[in-house]
Amino acid sequence: NSDLSTRFSIEAESFPQFRLWLKGKDASKEPIKFSGAKKSEEFMKFVQSNAGVWVGLPGQVKELDLLAKEFAR
Repeated sequence: NSDLSTRFSIEAESFPQFRLWLKGKDASKEPIKFSGAKKSEEFMKFVQSNAGVWVGLPGQVKELDLLAKEFAR
């Protein structure tokens, strides 16, 4: 993916890096950059919070997670 690394100024030494393009958004604009620890749970939290999807993470129950988000508003 050298074309993407050039387009977004990503040096080979900093691989792997992750970017998120949201559906319905202009793909020519800068994607959301993941800057957390390179661990699956951290990445899934990133996807859950930025993409608006629910991903079952350890210790989460979908119904309780949605209820907690309602109280946080």
